[in-house]
Amino acid sequence: MEDNKTGFFDKPKNIRVMLAFFFITLIGLVVIDFLYIEQHPKFVWDGAHGFFAAFGFAACVMVITISKILRFFLKREENYYE
Repeated sequence: MEDNKTGFFDKPKNIRVMLAFFFITLIGLVVIDFLYIEQHPKFVWDGAHGFFAAFGFAACVMVITISKILRFFLKREENYYE
């Protein structure tokens, strides 16, 4: 049985709308970050604008990098478990 339905992500218009929504949300969050002032930061870096966004990005990059390094040690041949 052949199914010729196109999915949501197959239409370029839907991708453009999703990217526009993503970037508008991202810009809005950055603007809100500059408007919000931390009254009593626990550490010096807690008061810096965009610190938590940069910290989250750095954490994601580290997880991806470490997983790529670990792949060389943990990967097995295709028929390893047979």
